[in-house]
Amino acid sequence: METLGRLAGGIAHDFNNILNIILGGAQLIKMKASFDEKINGYLTSIEKAVFRASDFVKQLLAFSRRQILNFEVISLNDIVADFTKMINRIIGENIEMKIIPAADMPKIKVDIAQVNQILLNLVVNARDAMARGGTLTISTSSEIVDKEFCFSHVGAKPGRYAALAISDTGEGIDPETAKKIFEPFFTTKRTGEGTGLGLSVVYGIVKQHGGFITVESKIGEGTKFKVYFAAVDGKKRKEAPRIEPVLGGTERILIVEDDATLREISSEMLSMLGYSVILASDGEEAIHIFREQMSAIDLVIIDVVMPRLSGKETYAVIKDLKPSIQALFITGYQIDEAHTGFIIEKGLDAVQKPFSIETLGRKVREALNKKA
Repeated sequence: METLGRLAGGIAHDFNNILNIILGGAQLIKMKASFDEKINGYLTSIEKAVFRASDFVKQLLAFSRRQILNFEVISLNDIVADFTKMINRIIGENIEMKIIPAADMPKIKVDIAQVNQILLNLVVNARDAMARGGTLTISTSSEIVDKEFCFSHVGAKPGRYAALAISDTGEGIDPETAKKIFEPFFTTKRTGEGTGLGLSVVYGIVKQHGGFITVESKIGEGTKFKVYFAAVDGKKRKEAPRIEPVLGGTERILIVEDDATLREISSEMLSMLGYSVILASDGEEAIHIFREQMSAIDLVIIDVVMPRLSGKETYAVIKDLKPSIQALFITGYQIDEAHTGFIIEKGLDAVQKPFSIETLGRKVREALNKKA
């Protein structure tokens, strides 16, 4: 599983570079030339396709446990309540839905979007297991896990948990199949009906949250998945920040990116926003350029994974040369202790590939405003 996780993370990193070139190219074409409505529609379709592909890459990253999580403190009941507003679009009319929230639920610290992904994947699996109809139940509970429970449940640790259970009255899973259900690309569905990533993605998300998952099933009696999230003491979730319009500038920016095409695309994006751009193909070239022009450079944009010198090593040298310099990291991964953990630890800024001109523009402006 760990080896496959590393493979999936590497594939996702390289694929995100390609997606970024496609997205950036489509957006620049739309901005630089006037076309009729039909051609603009084609370009918009390309943009939408990139974002759909990006969602699939995020599933690979979830499986490999390398995505950035936006943690918030919230009640599991609130997440379930919001999710069930859209549940009727997912399940059929022949399935009865029951929602059973527990009282006095502890708060948990989670990425809400990722918990919704868990819910979606498990609900879809439950629906598919009840082709002739049945009952699907989503319930929550407050649980105390002791050492005895941990002995018989891999990955469990003693403590207080908020638990999410999704159960169905479907076909059930035989013991041999149950042993394989979290393996990537394993599926009991016919060719073309499933990727086999659904439950491995759920497993990856749960593990990245520090939780664990159990499954109980009997042939002909249905299946119950139960996900455990560690309870925390914390404040209520913050209001979502207001999205600011994209603002450009006239500052000088050094872009350090080893992919030549993506380097040029990123340069064009920033040039269109008014910035002056200098390009470097790797860390060593970036340091050489920075030594000569550091007084005129206001921001460095650094790819995390590069040959010769990594983004982390390049930043360390540049920061020593000019402690006041601001930096923005770009990465095809999302988060991984070996590659991008330092970004979070040091409170630095990062943008995930593939990024649009709007996303890059906002992140650049935010980083530069810190200097001001």
